[in-house]
This record gives sequence, structure tokens and C-alpha cells, in this order.
Amino acid sequence: VNIKIIELGSTVRNISTGDADFKADYIKYVLEQTFYSYITSENEAYSSFEVNFARWTKAFYEKMLALYNNQLAAQPDDASVLLKCGNLYLDQKNYEQAIDCYDRVIALDTMLLKAYVGKGHAHRRLKHFEEALQSYQAALTLDPHYTDALRGEGQVYAHMRNYEQAIEKYNRVIEIAPDAAAYMDKANAYRHLKNYEDALNA
Repeated sequence: VNIKIIELGSTVRNISTGDADFKADYIKYVLEQTFYSYITSENEAYSSFEVNFARWTKAFYEKMLALYNNQLAAQPDDASVLLKCGNLYLDQKNYEQAIDCYDRVIALDTMLLKAYVGKGHAHRRLKHFEEALQSYQAALTLDPHYTDALRGEGQVYAHMRNYEQAIEKYNRVIEIAPDAAAYMDKANAYRHLKNYEDALNA
């Protein structure tokens, strides 16, 4: 059981939306489904946890997307709801739809940094590296200390195998707000450079 809870925690950390209520509702929904499945199917539930977990996650996201679309039907220019839709699409790997939502957000509110970063993430995962860099840099123009954008730049450079530039970006993140993920990214960049000593000390 503990292993399954750890898997759930890992998934929650990777959810793109920063909305605490969304994450709390997601945890509640999946735990309810897990324990209901356990009660009705005994130990069999845990043997198929991965399959069920993916299904429950998909169902929850569809439920939330329907809710957000209903809200947008009433208020089509609600940038905060459009941002949530973009994050949902990003998490579900619907990157083109995510980009469309983020573009609509930016058209409504040019100061929403999370929209630029979300758009950057979507482009990066589509391997549109130049477009991803442009999105991250747009966020950094508004806030040069925005660590999500700096780390995103680093990840793009790493994908492009420009590990030295990636390390520069990760170092900048660490200077502003020390973050375990940035340290891990930095170590991986050093590892790709076969600089194992610095990788261990990152």
C-alpha cells in the first residue's frame, strides 16, 4: 500500500497546475477509487493498480475539463480558467491544445507568467526548442528571477545537448531559490559531459 501512496505523491508533484484545491481534489478522488476497489476486489485491486490509476486519473481530468469548459461557456474570457485548461491538456500530453489555451491566456493577460512557462513546456515536449526558448524568455523579460522559466531554459539546452548552457541556467535557479530538482538537472548535465566528479558534487 505504501508503494502505491508514494506513486500517487510522485504524480501529484508532477501536476502542472499550481492550484492546491485541484491537487487536493485529485488525491481525494484517487484514494476513494483505490479503497473502493480494494474493498470490492480485495488484494486484486493492488495487482492492477497501475492500470486503474491511469484510468482514474483520466476520468478525473475529463471531469475537471468538463467543469472548466462549462465555466468558459459562461465566461469565455476568464484567463484563470483558460490557464487551468492549458495545464490539464499539458498533463494529458495534448500539447497543441495546451498551447492554444496558453495563447488565449496571454492575449487576455500578458502578465500571467505561468502561461508563458506552460507554453514553453508544451513546445519543449513537442521538441519545438526555439519556440520553447522564446516562451521562457518572454516570462523572464517580465521577471528575470522566475525560476520555473530559468529551469525550463536549462531543460531545453539539455535536450539540445548544450550542457554547459544548461548548467548555467540551473546554477541561476539554485542561486535564486535552491531547489532539489535543479540540483538533479545539474548533476545529469554534468553526467552527460562525463564530468562525474562535478555530477556527484552538484
